Amino acid sequence: MSNADLSEVVAKIPKSSRSSLSTQLTDILLNAKGGDKLPSSLAKSFLYLWQKGRLEEDEGMEVLLKAALALDAEATLKQLRESGLSEVAEAIQKAQQKGVI
Repeated sequence: MSNADLSEVVAKIPKSSRSSLSTQLTDILLNAKGGDKLPSSLAKSFLYLWQKGRLEEDEGMEVLLKAALALDAEATLKQLRESGLSEVAEAIQKAQQKGVI
């Protein structure tokens, strides 16, 4: 997914939902198997933003979504739907179908 597409998706996530969503996406990352699918640059960005407490910001949400989708897209989309963010999940799926992701 391009940065522009991902920025549009992140803009659809209400600020009020970001704290719990960032925790849930972090759980997906920490519990996922196949960590070799995650580029080291993305892992470093995630760790840096987590350390700085910035995962709820736009940049943090973008990094979290990229990382969670890379490791377990199915669980990520399921979590978005369960969090009441079906519109976000659908936007990601459309991008996946277009081959943008």
